[in-house]
Amino acid sequence: MVRLFHDVKIDWLGKRRFFIGLSIMLLLAGMGMALYRHKFHW
Repeated sequence: MVRLFHDVKIDWLGKRRFFIGLSIMLLLAGMGMALYRHKFHW
């Protein structure tokens, strides 16, 4: 088995605010697109 990454250490909890913000932005973008498609392409 080939290992591509060795000893990767990423501080996920330290970057949680960034990832939560990114998640909220993607969620809002998806909801906005769904509402746009429902209103104009129905």
